[in-house]
Amino acid sequence: MERNFLLPLLASLFLTACIEVKDDSDDNTTIEPAITPTVTLTGSIIDLSTNQAPASALVSYKIGSQWSDSVEANSGEYSLEGLAGNSDITILIESTSDEFMPRTISTRTYYTDEGINYQNLQPINVSPAITYSFSVLDVETKTAITDLKFTARSVNNTAYYFQDDYESSYNQTTNTYSVTIPEYFSTPIFYANLDTDGDGDYNYQLYDNYYNNLDRLTISETNLKNADTLYLKKYIPEIAVALEPQELKLRITILDQNLNRVEGASLSLLDKLNNVNAIYNNELGQYTMDVNILNKLRINLPSFEFEDKLYMSNFAELTIDSEDTLKVYNSSSAHYTNDREYKVDINESGIDIVMYTQELNPNADTNLSLLAYSQQVDPDDYSYKLFFSVPVELIDGEIEILQLDKLNVVKGNDSADDLTLSGSTLIEKQDIKIETTTELSLNNTMLTIRPKDPITSNEQFRLSIGEIKEKASDIKLNINQSLNFYSQEKFAETDLFDINSMVLDNNNYRVNDQYIVTNNTANVTTPDSYTSQNTYLYLPKEVNLLKEFTMKKSIIIKDGVQTATNQLYTLVRNGSLQLSKVNTISLALNENIIGYTNSINFGTTLTDGEYWRYGYIEYNMNDNTDSDVNTISFEYSYETLKGEIHTGTITLPVK
Repeated sequence: MERNFLLPLLASLFLTACIEVKDDSDDNTTIEPAITPTVTLTGSIIDLSTNQAPASALVSYKIGSQWSDSVEANSGEYSLEGLAGNSDITILIESTSDEFMPRTISTRTYYTDEGINYQNLQPINVSPAITYSFSVLDVETKTAITDLKFTARSVNNTAYYFQDDYESSYNQTTNTYSVTIPEYFSTPIFYANLDTDGDGDYNYQLYDNYYNNLDRLTISETNLKNADTLYLKKYIPEIAVALEPQELKLRITILDQNLNRVEGASLSLLDKLNNVNAIYNNELGQYTMDVNILNKLRINLPSFEFEDKLYMSNFAELTIDSEDTLKVYNSSSAHYTNDREYKVDINESGIDIVMYTQELNPNADTNLSLLAYSQQVDPDDYSYKLFFSVPVELIDGEIEILQLDKLNVVKGNDSADDLTLSGSTLIEKQDIKIETTTELSLNNTMLTIRPKDPITSNEQFRLSIGEIKEKASDIKLNINQSLNFYSQEKFAETDLFDINSMVLDNNNYRVNDQYIVTNNTANVTTPDSYTSQNTYLYLPKEVNLLKEFTMKKSIIIKDGVQTATNQLYTLVRNGSLQLSKVNTISLALNENIIGYTNSINFGTTLTDGEYWRYGYIEYNMNDNTDSDVNTISFEYSYETLKGEIHTGTITLPVK
């Protein structure tokens, strides 16, 4: 009976207990704090003098700009806990008793998205110090040279990256330089810049060859270990003399094949310093002209007619041979003997030179020949010149300039008349004929060819010349010349590089996480698909206006998570772009691309065109949006071709 009474009581107690637990759960739920994912980095230290762990060592690290407190390495083993994942880290190893030299290494922590990730570094070697001393003397006075600074850098980028910098000190008492380096490491090479005051001019120059460049003195391992004395001498700069055009008064005699004087010619000189025609002096029987010369000039004698006789073209090149002499070269001479090239004295009162022509044979099939032509196009207007023996005429279709490998894009919805189907885009590289201007001058003996419209971009061209005909006879001469040339980017005086024109793009066909092109050329909606992509830095053509340009990546915010870094990029070095040239064509993700695709990006936010690209800058980043921050911050420094220096910081969103 007692037993029957206990069962309902226990049941009511269990029910009450259940109800109380449920109430507590509904009203007082406990939320565990989220655990921030971290990396624990471990490793060991080896003293190369003993191949054992050092007796004592302190280890500190830096992520971003702040150094941590030092931790002691026990028996050479250390552990750095609570580190941010996927971050650049610099580690400093120091001795508490000068047992070894400080050592710095850099690496990157593992990526982690949960919990604690353990990362083990390969052993870090350290070494006791050793000091070497040496002297540097003036070779003429044997006095000590005291204002040099020798530096060395030891770099390794295998298991992890380390960089050790060393610098010399100078002892005024012993007149010696000293360098302290790790005894058991490879001996680095020390350099001293011979421009000791940094004004751009050398203070010293090399006396002997110690495996040196001209701008620095090198100290080898042998020099250090032998305590060598090295020698320099005071630098004596060459006196730079600005080249000024020299004025020459020319008296030109024209002789025919029988060495008779000939009148009726039209001598001319047209270059960047001169635009002058010779005047015939009846009294002298010579042509006179005042000209300016820097180093070389060419006088053209075009074919001409005098007293019912037709004479052949010729030219003469005048070159400054010395301060007192001028070298004269005739394209052809009277009898093809030594009178083709000769020297004359430079005289302020006048210089007598001889040019030759010859009467053309009216019964010959043709007197036409090509006497001279440009070795390359003129870089100012891309013009090209040819000089003929007699007047010529042009033949239609025999001269053309092609722009090579011009990108041609045909989209599926461009036209109903092309062969590209909807939903597809055809990309080809084609050679395109451009409009050309031709000009005959100097009595139709000088032919000048140039593009009709100015060329301002960097492109490749081919100039082709076929046949030319003699004006008098219609007989043709096959020139058969082909010349490839490159044009250069040209800018207005007011054009500037704008640091804010740079774009950080992940080429994922989206902007602000929305498709840029929502339908392909068949009007088919782009399917919903998303992948993060590597980010690249895109720059406009005005980057060509820079002499130097470096950027240091300092902060990455990826999906709202901030990471410090210190990666350096060189984009322009001494006017040379360290970039890739790419084209951008905006297409839908589901567009079928046919043909050429090299160096073309289809999913950027940029308008169609040509850009300079660097990268990639960062692995797999999403678009920057209001709800998902993806940006990279940089420190930058650039110098323009005009010598203007700009520095600062910039944060670029990922597009």
